[in-house]
Amino acid sequence: MSLLFFNIKLKKNKDETPKYTMAQIHWTPKRINALFHLSSEMALNPKSMYAKDKILCQAFFEPSTRTALSFECAMKKMGGQVIHFHPYTSSIQKGESDLDTIRTLANYCDVIVLRHPDSNLYEEACEMISATTSKPIDIVNAGNGSSNHPTQALLDLYTMYKKFGNDFKHKRILLVGDIKHSRTIHSLVELLRFYSNMQIFVYPYPQCEPSDDYVAQIAHDHYMDTEDVVIPTEMLFYEDYDVIYITRKQTEKHDKPENESESENESDSEDPYCFTEVDASCLGPDTIIMHPFPRNDELDPSVDAFSQAYYFQQMQYGVELRMGLLEQLFHNQDQYQDQYQDQNQNQNQTNYASELTKRPTIKNESIKFYKLLLGYTLFYWVMYVCIKYHQMNH
Repeated sequence: MSLLFFNIKLKKNKDETPKYTMAQIHWTPKRINALFHLSSEMALNPKSMYAKDKILCQAFFEPSTRTALSFECAMKKMGGQVIHFHPYTSSIQKGESDLDTIRTLANYCDVIVLRHPDSNLYEEACEMISATTSKPIDIVNAGNGSSNHPTQALLDLYTMYKKFGNDFKHKRILLVGDIKHSRTIHSLVELLRFYSNMQIFVYPYPQCEPSDDYVAQIAHDHYMDTEDVVIPTEMLFYEDYDVIYITRKQTEKHDKPENESESENESDSEDPYCFTEVDASCLGPDTIIMHPFPRNDELDPSVDAFSQAYYFQQMQYGVELRMGLLEQLFHNQDQYQDQYQDQNQNQNQTNYASELTKRPTIKNESIKFYKLLLGYTLFYWVMYVCIKYHQMNH
C-alpha cells in the first residue's frame, strides 16, 4: 500500500555528508502483522521507550474528532507531548501559504499529523520537508482530500484482526456507502489487496457508484467475477457477510450542478439508505458492523444496542493502533539519529586521518631533529679542536 506516511532515512550529499531525507513507506503483510502485534502490546503497556521528549503537532486543515483525539491520546499515553495548529487563528488568515505553514511547523516537532482537503498537498509537503529540513521528522497522512485515509484503513483492518484473529484474511466484507468519494473506503480497499482470500462486495448509494475499472480491480485482486462485486438492492442479504462496513454520503465532495435547485436535490434522496435494528437482527452472532464515523442518517442509533455493533470498539482500537504507529516512527528516528552520529564520527575520523597524511610524521620529524643536533655537535667539536690546537702552538 502506498502513501501511508513518510519517515526518514539517511542519504549522503554530494560532499559525502549525511543528510536526512523522506522515504515512502510501503506496507506489506509482514509489516502490518508486526504493527498489529506491537499495537496490542502497547495497549497493555503504553509507556514508550522512544516518545519521551518527542513532540507531535496536530495540523488539521479539515475538521476531525476521532483521528485527531486518538493521536493525541496515544501520544500522551506514551509519555510524549502534543501541540496544536489551528488554521483559523493562524497566519493563514494573513495570506501565508499552506506549504509555508507546514515548513514552519516542522521546526517545532518530531512528527506532524496532517489532514488537508487538497489531495496533492500531502505529497508536496513531504517533498518540501525532505528538501529543506535537516532534522529527522515524520509526516503522517491523516486524510488527504478524497484520496486516502491510510491510518483509518490500518485501524479498520486492526479491528478485524482483534475480532477474528488471523482468520480475518478469509472473511467476506460488504462496503456500504459512497464508494466513489469515501477516502476511508479507498484506503481500505487498497490495503485489502494484500489479502486475496478475502471477498470484497460493494453496495453504493445512488450517484456514488465506483467506476468500472475500480470494480474490475477489486475482482482481479480477490479472484472474483466482476459482476459479483456490486450488489443490487434485490440481492442485498446482510447475513451473507462477516463484516458490514457502512460509511456516510460525502455530500461535501459531490459536485452540485449549477442549475440544480435545493428542492430538486432533496427529491433525489426521498428514500435515503439507513441500516436499522431490523437489518441488525438478521445478522449472525459473529458478524460485526463497522463505521468510521461521523454517521448521519445511514446508521440508526437503535443498532448501537446490538452486540454486533463494533464501531465504538473500533474507536477504542484507534488509540492502540496509533500508539503502535508512533512507536515505530520514533524508534526509526532514534535509529537513524544513531546512524547519523556514527557517520558523522566516521567522517570526522576520516577527515582527521586525511589531515595527518598531509603532515610530516613524528618519526620523520625526529630524524630531522637528530640530524640537525648531530650537525651542530660536530660543528662545535671541530671548532673546539681548532681552538685548542691554536692555543697549544702559541
